[in-house]
Amino acid sequence: MIVMARKEFIQHSCYKFMFLMGIIDMFVLPFNAIAGGIQAILGYHYCAYPILYFFIGVIPSSGWYGTGMTCLLLAINRFFEMTNREVAEILFGGKRIYIWLSLPFVYMFYTFFEEVATYQNKYFAFFFDPFYGEPGWESAKHVNLTYHCIHNITIVIGLGGIYGLLCFIIATKSTSLFKNADTSKLQKLMTLQSMCICIEIFVAAIVYVIMQFYTVPDILIVIAHACWICVHGASPITLTAGSSTVHPILPAIVSQNP
Repeated sequence: MIVMARKEFIQHSCYKFMFLMGIIDMFVLPFNAIAGGIQAILGYHYCAYPILYFFIGVIPSSGWYGTGMTCLLLAINRFFEMTNREVAEILFGGKRIYIWLSLPFVYMFYTFFEEVATYQNKYFAFFFDPFYGEPGWESAKHVNLTYHCIHNITIVIGLGGIYGLLCFIIATKSTSLFKNADTSKLQKLMTLQSMCICIEIFVAAIVYVIMQFYTVPDILIVIAHACWICVHGASPITLTAGSSTVHPILPAIVSQNP
């Protein structure tokens, strides 16, 4: 977060989106990872502390919605930055970027009042059906067609379509079809970082939709939840691993803060 806030990075609109995702990550991780883990260790169920576990469920759920929207906006930003800089400037240039950055906050506030996901100790994951896996108590399958599922399907189609088309353009070098295409090394690096972050969201979104409707192996449920944790926890690794610009900055920051 400190590195992305530096002028040489934050001046790019894509890093503004990534910085916003980092803020959301810091609010979500204590709930979907730490609180969920503590709940699993202690064996507490939602019914024991309904108010507490309501917030443990609703905060990371709203964060997931916000991250998904931010990632979709990031994908749109990357597409136009790589294919048509004029359109990218019209959409994301100047203070207009802050209008886009405000949308995930509005969206999260709205989804805060949607159906709550509860953590299931038996499966180490969140479900919208509090009786998932309990024969005779489970909700009808159509009940699981939640706002969450609609959101996830939209994210999967959106990210898959945008990045699929962008990969095709880069692979075939057909950017000449677009005006002012920019395939510089920096633009490719930022696009690769964006794609790596969004792949985790893509996988988690698919599996979480499937397991709301069908019985899946327990290990797949754990993998889906691990992917959700990685969505909010692995971004720093993604941003620093492939960036030679970031590497020399990190030791300087650490040395300034002993």
